[in-house]
Amino acid sequence: MIYLISGISGKNTPRGIINKKQPNNLVYRLFIAITMIWGTLHAQPDTLTAGFRDFNYGNSVISTPTGEKPQSKLWFNDESWWGYLWYPPAAEYRIYRFDLPTHTWVNTGTAVDERTSSKADVLWDGQHLYVVSHIFSTVSEPTSLDNSARLYRFSYDPGTRTYSADAGFPVIVNNSKSETLTLAKDGTGQLWVTWIEAGSVMVNRSLSSDLDWGTAFTLPSQPDSTSDDDIASIIAFGGDKIGILWSNHNDSITYFSAHNDADAD
Repeated sequence: MIYLISGISGKNTPRGIINKKQPNNLVYRLFIAITMIWGTLHAQPDTLTAGFRDFNYGNSVISTPTGEKPQSKLWFNDESWWGYLWYPPAAEYRIYRFDLPTHTWVNTGTAVDERTSSKADVLWDGQHLYVVSHIFSTVSEPTSLDNSARLYRFSYDPGTRTYSADAGFPVIVNNSKSETLTLAKDGTGQLWVTWIEAGSVMVNRSLSSDLDWGTAFTLPSQPDSTSDDDIASIIAFGGDKIGILWSNHNDSITYFSAHNDADAD
């Protein structure tokens, strides 16, 4: 079932007012000079700054490791915020905990994906932490086994406040590289992922367990093929539904498709 959410115009129409009267030349120049001086004075940094300086990722990873738009990198558990962040010394993504008193991210030592061009979406369901990681590419296409999308699963130990990898993970959820890949869990416990590849919205899902995945398929009833710049996102809602939202630059429309948990794929 396809629901049309909104139409997005792909054209911008310039608007403005033409002033036929030219300002006095001397007054005009004086105004510009004052404006430039005022702007320069206010561009200088204040002695006191707000906020706290964060760490940086260095140059050993893709330039935007905490992208993309529909992907989550943070979750809240055990009265703390946690993050999926890059650790430069070991050149790998790790699980961090945010320490509020010191306003710093604490490296918990739990490693995830070591691929420098990968990005991920994370999901904490109250019992397990899921990380679905893919090789980032603005042109989505099939790829090698080493570059396939991986699903990691971790269990949390409140005593040590650390996460440990569950046996059998990671598993492969698709053989593609893409701009985005997102994850959701429906009301029955089934996991779903979506991405865009070769002009189509793609979907895959777990079968008998989190370790067992089916064959990826094209989302049915797509009105038009997508472009390389389009992305898709997935969400569980209503307690018994999964929804996929995707953009389409070719017809300037955003689409939404819903699936009931009780229905066949």
